[in-house]
Amino acid sequence: PYKVHLENLIDDEKYRDELSFFSIDAEAGTVKAAHRPELVPILSRILYAKVVQRKVMGAKGALAHRRATVLAFFAGLEDGEFAELMSVVLRPFRSVGLPPGENMEDDEAARGGAGRPNVQGGVVCG
Repeated sequence: PYKVHLENLIDDEKYRDELSFFSIDAEAGTVKAAHRPELVPILSRILYAKVVQRKVMGAKGALAHRRATVLAFFAGLEDGEFAELMSVVLRPFRSVGLPPGENMEDDEAARGGAGRPNVQGGVVCG
């Protein structure tokens, strides 16, 4: 039911309008509670890509405006959903400090983990 919304968020020309009308805030009711566990990880990846994108066509302050708009959208995440966003944000650092030839996915798989950081109350825990 959110296909059109997701496509509009991907489109560089439509994403701002879509962010205005499509809210993940629980009180807005745009996204049903039953759909959030599957939808929020997808949204996190799509929108974080907008935040880290380095080149934006348009006005001089367009990149800063894009980042501010997307970060404001993330304010609608519920406490437990920030873990997914933090997983996306911290992914490049997952293998820092591991011996050469090892990666965190192998380590997590060996321990039976899902490969995501343990985030509680917005703080990344061991």
